[in-house]
Amino acid sequence: AGYEDQCRGQVLYGITVNDPEYRILEPVVTDEMAEVALATKVRKNMTAEEIAARCKKPLEETKRILWDLAVAGVIRVHNENGTDYYMLPIWVPGIMEMMVANKEQAEKYPVMAECFEEYTRRRTRLLGPNTPVGKLMRVIPVEEAIDGENHAASYEEVSTYIENAWRLCVSDCTCRRSRRLMGEGCGHLEKDMCIQLDEGADYFIRTGVGREITKEEAY
Repeated sequence: AGYEDQCRGQVLYGITVNDPEYRILEPVVTDEMAEVALATKVRKNMTAEEIAARCKKPLEETKRILWDLAVAGVIRVHNENGTDYYMLPIWVPGIMEMMVANKEQAEKYPVMAECFEEYTRRRTRLLGPNTPVGKLMRVIPVEEAIDGENHAASYEEVSTYIENAWRLCVSDCTCRRSRRLMGEGCGHLEKDMCIQLDEGADYFIRTGVGREITKEEAY
């Protein structure tokens, strides 16, 4: 049981110890970590003080456990105006990529890669056919390729994202890592393949999973 808010949309499945949502957490999430994680809210930024009040643990203990959860990839943390905010992402895109992004952890527990693949294949098969193209995830063309079009909306231009970002980083490709750990790697480059922006970049840099880059390097 657990992550009630997050699992609401998956209630028709039920989650057991055999499901990827449980198996990916089992190697690294302790009972006390789970208690603190359950005091957070899905995709809602909260302070450590707010979370400590909900889980009824001392503030410093809550902060320590939240950092452990962040390093494990379960909770995202970013700093805004000097205050740390913590957020529980959805499973994908979110927790599972973040857990596999921790290379040392994923190499030690390859079951995480298996769960990432299994979850995406099983849980989203009903979602995909019923979601408008571009609603959840959308391929952005290389900006030079847009020049040949008669019209390009600003959100299709890579520069819009880069110029508006307040922090940027690059990290390894979790999709390729997961396939390699499953014995299905195809030799495609894994290192320094994915760019994160803003809160995501701040989280990846602080946890040591990503490397901060300039706008020039992002281009």
